[in-house]
Amino acid sequence: MALNKLSVIQILIMVFLSQIPYHAFAQKDFIRGAIITNNYDTISGFILAKPKYTNKDQVVFSKWPSGQHPETYYPDQLIKFILDNKEYLSLPVSYYEEEGLNFIHRIFYGYYLLYEGHTSDGQDFYCLQTEKYWVIRLPEESIEEWVQKYFSDCEFKHPRMFYDEVSISNLLSKYSQCKQPEKFVYEKSSYKQRLCFGLKMGTNVAFMKFVNEKNPYYGKSFNPYLGYQGGVTFNFDLSRYLQVEIDLFISKLQGELIGPVTFNFERIDINVPFLIRYVVKRNFVLEPYINLGLDLRTMVKYSFRLIDNNGVQKLEPTKGAAGLLAGIGTFIPVGKKIKVTIDFQYSYFQHISYIKQKSDYALKNQVIILSTGILF
Repeated sequence: MALNKLSVIQILIMVFLSQIPYHAFAQKDFIRGAIITNNYDTISGFILAKPKYTNKDQVVFSKWPSGQHPETYYPDQLIKFILDNKEYLSLPVSYYEEEGLNFIHRIFYGYYLLYEGHTSDGQDFYCLQTEKYWVIRLPEESIEEWVQKYFSDCEFKHPRMFYDEVSISNLLSKYSQCKQPEKFVYEKSSYKQRLCFGLKMGTNVAFMKFVNEKNPYYGKSFNPYLGYQGGVTFNFDLSRYLQVEIDLFISKLQGELIGPVTFNFERIDINVPFLIRYVVKRNFVLEPYINLGLDLRTMVKYSFRLIDNNGVQKLEPTKGAAGLLAGIGTFIPVGKKIKVTIDFQYSYFQHISYIKQKSDYALKNQVIILSTGILF
């Protein structure tokens, strides 16, 4: 049954939402940890590792792994808490004109100490502890100002600064070596590259039409049908913000053109998308990204029929196809090393199939793809 564009969008949204794993919306994620009270009592238990509940301003703690009877503790009630083998100390932090206790984690030791903290909306922030000052939170919006204020007394070259752990650690390492070369040796920090494996599944809709002017049906569009795709995905982190993804899918594209002559098109492909990805922002809640790459296909099964007054004629399309692929999406962290992915992509083929018997029967294909998956 053919679908109009409104129906296509509605069905895609319903199918897409139904595919999103339950874990993406899980509210409870207690991880083994401990709290140390102001009386130096250590209490082992489980901490709710969600930034909405455990952040710079509070920690949600339970003695039971299921999270029964949770208690909320604030920085003035604890010396520190331990989560995922990291100690989050309760320290006074100065931010612009305000000062208050925050839970922060030390990530670098040098001439200055570097700390990391997390806000309730999952944003990372960084703090310096100096001899002259206590702990100062570094504003993301004024990088050049605090670089000039805290590091300009020592001349050394540093690359363009980004507001992340690797960039600030490298700056601090160079500064520490400059200030006290007998004590500190510059060690360049780099983002830990990681290869992830996962599974993806999704729904697609193909919008096809004839593009050869010699074809009597030139410009005629096929009615769109729902297709599918799914398979394995490999994701390689080149840096904090740049990734490469290679997928191996089985996908189905289909459509139908009804008129005086009816064309019925269906093909099942081995589909290999190759994507370069830029991650716009990385935090504990959402990691939105944009994709750009190639959509490579080889046909393994097809059905292309021309139905007219003379009956049914089977047409044989060419097997290979290559197109451009672009899209947006997001990662949703749901565990220490597990992420859910949600993707919206657009694929464009100038000629997805030439018909061998009729060289002027060439199809342009635009594919809208909605998919979700999980990375390990």
